[in-house]
Amino acid sequence: MHLDGDAYEHSNLVLATVLLMKGHEGELVQKGAQALWRYPLGSEMATEDQLLISRQFANGECRVEPVAFARCLRRVRGKMYDLLGMNTHTRTSS
Repeated sequence: MHLDGDAYEHSNLVLATVLLMKGHEGELVQKGAQALWRYPLGSEMATEDQLLISRQFANGECRVEPVAFARCLRRVRGKMYDLLGMNTHTRTSS
């Protein structure tokens, strides 16, 4: 996660999922062929919480409920695939 002007941003799908589960929904944006999650710099408390979660994640100390994580990951991954035009669940009619 790094600072880019008025927001923190990263490209880690699993970190985006963990942050969402902890109450921090980032804005999903496309930069070239890459998806990035941007978190606008808001209140100092929210930013501190995001940084703490990110540090815990990087150190392998962040804990989440596995089934809830799998469900949330599916949603976050689907949004990322839609943004990048990679959605494999698109059905064609015959």
